[in-house]
Amino acid sequence: MQDQPSNSYFGIDLGLISAGFFGALILALRTKNQTPGKAASAIFAGALCANYLTPILLNFMPKYIQDNGKYGAAFILGFVGLKTLELIYDFIVEKIKTKKGKVTIDINM
Repeated sequence: MQDQPSNSYFGIDLGLISAGFFGALILALRTKNQTPGKAASAIFAGALCANYLTPILLNFMPKYIQDNGKYGAAFILGFVGLKTLELIYDFIVEKIKTKKGKVTIDINM
């Protein structure tokens, strides 16, 4: 079993989640007409994307990026992860519509 880094608790790397948080925060602040609840949940989701996807992404990167660029990669993943989740959410909302209290699901791609 590998030793966990000292800044990792319960599967959360504080450095990665912080970098992802700020990446998601920048995108959330740029988005117009967003409710505070949606912005907060989007930032949280972007930070979690950075925390859990950065180690996977780093396995495909050269060693010098793994050592020196992991927080930059987490920042980008927080930003990109948030935008990807927004696109998925918008796609699902577009497919599920309500008309006169009835939910209809459009299955055409």
